[in-house]
Amino acid sequence: MYRRVKSRKKHFDDWAALFYIDLSKDRYLLGGSSFAQINATVGNDTPTVTDAKYFKKAFNAIQDLIRDNAITAGHDISSGGLITALLEGCFPSTAVGLHLNLEALGASPLIPLLFAENAGVWVQSPKDLEAHFSALGIHCVRLGTPTKGASLVFQH
Repeated sequence: MYRRVKSRKKHFDDWAALFYIDLSKDRYLLGGSSFAQINATVGNDTPTVTDAKYFKKAFNAIQDLIRDNAITAGHDISSGGLITALLEGCFPSTAVGLHLNLEALGASPLIPLLFAENAGVWVQSPKDLEAHFSALGIHCVRLGTPTKGASLVFQH
């Protein structure tokens, strides 16, 4: 995803907002995921990209924002799921946590939402990316913000 980025930042750059951008347009499925594997199963239903044109449009919109320095950090969620990617953003520091509101993602139950390996990314930006992507017809949700302190707080 970072073809135009000079340095590949996968950690939180500041206290700016975090956003989830869906690239798959698919349900949160656990088949083939790391979560399924640690539960000694593979699963039958795996996430996929359901709309290649949408994927291309979203990918290019992300690249444009990276080029314009509107995205300060980001990470794909297709290896380990959303929670893994978000926690990896905390790992470079012992004093960074997260305050997240997952209700806007509209998924229930919580385990598939956190661990499904759908094509998608979290990005960090000081700009209102929800409005930007909405105008382009791309699904983007504000997740929350990094916090000082080593705690994870989320609403669902």
